[in-house]
Amino acid sequence: MSQKESKTLIIDASVARAAGTLAIGPDTPETKKKCRAFLDNVYEICHKIGWTEAIKNEWKKHETESSLLWLASMQDRGKLKVITSRKNMAFRKKVASAKLGKQVQEAVEKDIILIEAAWSSDKTIVSLDDKAKNNFASFCAQEKGLSDICWVNPSNKTEKPIEWLENGALKEKERLLGYNRSIQKQIRKRK
Repeated sequence: MSQKESKTLIIDASVARAAGTLAIGPDTPETKKKCRAFLDNVYEICHKIGWTEAIKNEWKKHETESSLLWLASMQDRGKLKVITSRKNMAFRKKVASAKLGKQVQEAVEKDIILIEAAWSSDKTIVSLDDKAKNNFASFCAQEKGLSDICWVNPSNKTEKPIEWLENGALKEKERLLGYNRSIQKQIRKRK
């Protein structure tokens, strides 16, 4: 891995919470195991975690002993990259004016910090929240900057997240928010 380029990953607090040692919350033991393995591999491989003030605050809400230890280890190795992320007011206005329904609206507004951090780094988000991924993917037509953001779920075995890390955390088209899954399904059906 040493010859591969290091990527800065925006890791959602959901991953830290799930990898935690506490046996509470909505995460299954399998999700905990996968998230912990993913974070361990981020530590071992050359990648970094992108860290904004907003993400730091979100992690604090969900911190566990193991997430604090992992974060301290990342910082000790120089793998915690502080990023200055600005609020994208134009995008926030588009989100605020969209007719999403109250719950979806609140979820998108909460997770917009991931998108803004991704725009300020290597455009790669790691999150357990597939609903958020789909919500942001639906905005790709209105916000072109979303299309090339890579989104990886470390608990989804079909995404092969550890293998993806080991191979350089590349922005493969199937992982991009702009990748149109429904069109690709139609193409496969025709073959």
